[in-house]
Amino acid sequence: MDDWRGKSPNEILTKSPEDRSSWHFFQARSWLDYATRENAPSAIHYAAFELRYGLEYLLFELLLLASESLTLREYRKAIGNPKETKKMLKSPARDYVKLTEFTKIVVSVDSDAPPLQFWNLDDLFRHWGVASEFLHFLGPHSANYSEIDWTAKAIGRLDSVLSSIWSAMTDTIGNAMMRPSQMPPEVHQAWTEFKDGTLAKDDLTRRLMIMQPILRMRRKGETGWQHKGRRIWKIPKD
Repeated sequence: MDDWRGKSPNEILTKSPEDRSSWHFFQARSWLDYATRENAPSAIHYAAFELRYGLEYLLFELLLLASESLTLREYRKAIGNPKETKKMLKSPARDYVKLTEFTKIVVSVDSDAPPLQFWNLDDLFRHWGVASEFLHFLGPHSANYSEIDWTAKAIGRLDSVLSSIWSAMTDTIGNAMMRPSQMPPEVHQAWTEFKDGTLAKDDLTRRLMIMQPILRMRRKGETGWQHKGRRIWKIPKD
């Protein structure tokens, strides 16, 4: 992705949209960089908008990753409602938090695993809250824009969030999730026990390490890990 630094407002506004959350984070970084260079308060709000939009898109991407399928009714509930998306992610049918923890352990025991990103839902919603602060009326300008250090503090607050997200995205090849339906039988059994609380984390780690030789033999390719690219998703029909 192009460097987000040094963009003019016209360059930011006319950048061709890409169908992924990272595009919105790029836009947010570009606006915040412009706000820093030009001491432009309006650009801070534009950055906050793109940040929050990107976070809501990211939550939707995670919902797709954690779902065996997504109905039209679920899709409609998720669009424009991040809290409902979070509720679906935490539902027993998906159990995002537990499945993420399990996937992280699977990756940790495989030396061939590529660098992958795992998102904490509570952290994402804290970030969403920070972005939201700048999308509401903040009082008369005498209480914010006119204050000497308001702009610097606002930029710093948004930058702390954006920098952590951007670093996580650019230092890995992407998000990861193991769907139960795609797990090898031995791994699926371990997942079932881990999810039910009958298999502790340390015991799961040991069991997965023992499994590695046989799992590697079954896989195709030199490393056993295959990057299949971004999944094309279509809106479900009735």
